[in-house]
Amino acid sequence: LVFVQMAFVYLLWNIQFQDLPKLYLAGLTLLLSVPCLIIWCICLLSAWRYERKDLELVSKQRLERAQEVTRSYNEAAASGGERSAQKLLVDCSEAQMSQDLIYTA
Repeated sequence: LVFVQMAFVYLLWNIQFQDLPKLYLAGLTLLLSVPCLIIWCICLLSAWRYERKDLELVSKQRLERAQEVTRSYNEAAASGGERSAQKLLVDCSEAQMSQDLIYTA
């Protein structure tokens, strides 16, 4: 990739000003070609799949941590009034988007 970037910089350095629009149009045409669009779709599907797995993992980890805290709270306060364990658990439904849940504490 470094060599491709160096070749592109060399090409830009040596190209005539009148040829720049052709170069930019050729690059845009390459980006909108069928193989590039297929690769973009594959990348989007992969990102969507792994984002969903991350979301499930974060929800599971938060609930497990909350259950540990609830268990230790109930053991420490066994003599006092019993609070329901479900009220102390983390509610993961308040996140509007998956990024809200994944990237917040």
